[in-house]
Amino acid sequence: MGNFNLDDYEEVKDRLPKFWDEHKGPVITELMSDVNNVTFAVFKAELYDGEQLLATGWAYEKAGDGYVNKTSHLENCETSAIGRALANMGLHGAKRPSKEEMKKVERMSEEITPEQVAILNGIISVKKLDLKDIYVRYHKRYGITIKKLEEITKVNYDEIHKALKGK
Repeated sequence: MGNFNLDDYEEVKDRLPKFWDEHKGPVITELMSDVNNVTFAVFKAELYDGEQLLATGWAYEKAGDGYVNKTSHLENCETSAIGRALANMGLHGAKRPSKEEMKKVERMSEEITPEQVAILNGIISVKKLDLKDIYVRYHKRYGITIKKLEEITKVNYDEIHKALKGK
């Protein structure tokens, strides 16, 4: 996991009053991804002072990635986009990323448990799969190079587990 302390980061809800103190608004958000395919979300946020656009922010979230995104990935994504726009305006605390963004970093980098590694190794062994081939496919699919199963994150475990079981 990353070497950071979540207490060092401000939440978006704490940044918004700084914006409202200085500007008339509005804050406009728009779902940019396909509304009929809500397995992931891309939001754009725009901050205005009257009619003048001051800043934009973008965010991406995948349904089911982490605790919050099991039920609220759309809301989480919208909040993150607002946080990015606020940061782009310079409305942030000591750290530019919001606490919500750093929570995403934390959950995206959490490694799988030894039990999950054992499950994957068991499937690989029983099905006589080539571990190097799995690493190449993982790299192509997720864009991340791994050298051992322990480096797979919890976010990707379910998809990889399902894919290996299907082989």
